[in-house]
Amino acid sequence: MATRAANKRLAREYKHMQESPPPFITAHPSEKNILIWHYLITGPPSTPYEGGQYHGTLTFPPDYPYKPPAIRMITPSGRFQTNTRLCLSISDYHPKTWNPAWSVSTILTGLLSFMTSDELTTGALRSTNEEKIKLAALSREWNVRQNRKFVEEFSAEAAENEKYIVERIRKARSTAAVAAAGTGGVAAVAALADGVLNEDGAGGRASELGSGGSLGVFDTSGLRSGKSAAKVTGAGTNGARANQSWIGSHKALCAVLLVLACVIANRVANSSK
Repeated sequence: MATRAANKRLAREYKHMQESPPPFITAHPSEKNILIWHYLITGPPSTPYEGGQYHGTLTFPPDYPYKPPAIRMITPSGRFQTNTRLCLSISDYHPKTWNPAWSVSTILTGLLSFMTSDELTTGALRSTNEEKIKLAALSREWNVRQNRKFVEEFSAEAAENEKYIVERIRKARSTAAVAAAGTGGVAAVAALADGVLNEDGAGGRASELGSGGSLGVFDTSGLRSGKSAAKVTGAGTNGARANQSWIGSHKALCAVLLVLACVIANRVANSSK
């Protein structure tokens, strides 16, 4: 339980974060426990994380601000291990270097600065820029498909992510149709992509992702009500869920890849004529 001083300090810092959030960062305390905060970092331009969306937590000690918080990142980034305490000078790994004058804004600004550097520490990962870019591109879909807490804590952002995913797929289909107009192959692949997007079902599944569905892959009805994490639909047992293929759980991505593969094949065919 938070001390009176911690409650007062964190309430003041939340007000400050609302009025003057740091660039690329938003954060708020849990409704159930003011000592647990959820943050969301948007990857800055000109970095491998550009456009990525990274959710994590700050867990403050009851006697904050006299001791530092534990820092974790939940969304895969290629920079940090997920759900792992990070060893930073601003985290609970180094209480002796902690300054009580530092705030939530200071902590998250420092985290973003460290994230965009190449320095290694406990909880950090070594990966290529290509891997980080790929994870950044998938982060929005990952947050709404695999991260129940994200949907609960950032409902507005989750809704925007749903729209973003649909728009990304529609743009890919439109590009393919223009680039390969008149070929039967494109029509077939486009129909297959539509089949992925429009798969009908009950519960959290819907004919269109934009209407609150789940691309026919994840049952999100329980997730949105906060009752259960996302689960693969159509699996009656844990064993069946475990046997779901990678393709079955990434249909949105596969739909895009199918369309792009058709475009490439068509261009190769045209160039050989």
